[in-house]
Formats: sequence, structure tokens, C-alpha cells
Amino acid sequence: MSIRVYICPIVGDGLSPATAFRAKVGSLADGHTAVVPSNADGTPKFNWAIVVARAVSWTNADADSTCVRTFGIDLPDTIDTWTDMKAFLQSKTVGDIPATRRQALNTLLTNHGIDTSQVTLATTWWQVLRGIVTQIDGSLTGDGISIA
Repeated sequence: MSIRVYICPIVGDGLSPATAFRAKVGSLADGHTAVVPSNADGTPKFNWAIVVARAVSWTNADADSTCVRTFGIDLPDTIDTWTDMKAFLQSKTVGDIPATRRQALNTLLTNHGIDTSQVTLATTWWQVLRGIVTQIDGSLTGDGISIA
């Protein structure tokens, strides 16, 4: 099973366990970890989440245009452990992403309210992911996001 990083909508109404607030890509993958900060009343702070997901097949996720791969096709589907994912993200810089896709990543992040003003061509993809998590959930500890 490979691992991907997504930005996707929050679905559900939170009125019952069956309709709990959750990251949409979770229903399209075999497993996932999502960062979904909440307001004091339990509602999601944002209408989207950053998600690390695992699946044997990405057909359903690829068919859903509301679930966007954070690093797009630049993050290969050959990564299948969190350790390998973290090492890969730490080994790549924003400058490694072709200009058109780099602009698409910047647009994706800024459209979701993420401040990218500190990101340079030398910023690692790991720093970008941690920056997203830190900005949406100020209580980041450890890696902030992972998947078993």
C-alpha cells in the first residue's frame, strides 16, 4: 500500500457517530491520519483537513476532484511507510518541483489560508508539511502527523 498526502474537505454533520465530522479522503482510502482542529463547540475549525492516507488503489481518490494531492505527482506512489515518507520529504526541496506544479502547490496552500511567505526554493517538503500542520493546529508536537 502506498502513502499520499492530501488536502480534502471535511464531511459529516457531527450529529452521530455515523455522520461524524471527518476528512473525506478517509472514506476513499484504506487508512488515514487527519489533522482536524476543532472549535470549542466541537465543530471543525476549517472546512478542510491535511491528511496522510494509505491505499492499495487510489482510483476513488483520484476520481474525486475535491481531494487534492498536496505534492501532486511529484510525490511518488512507491512510498509505503511513514519512515520512508518522512525521509523522502526531508530529502526534497521546493526547488525540486517544476515551476508550474510549484505554482499550483502555492495556489493550493494560499487558497486554504496557509501563509507561504517564508517558503523558499531551499525549503524542504517536510518543512512545508510541518508548516501546514503548525498553521492549522498550533499544538503541534513531535511529527504532528504520521500513519502506521
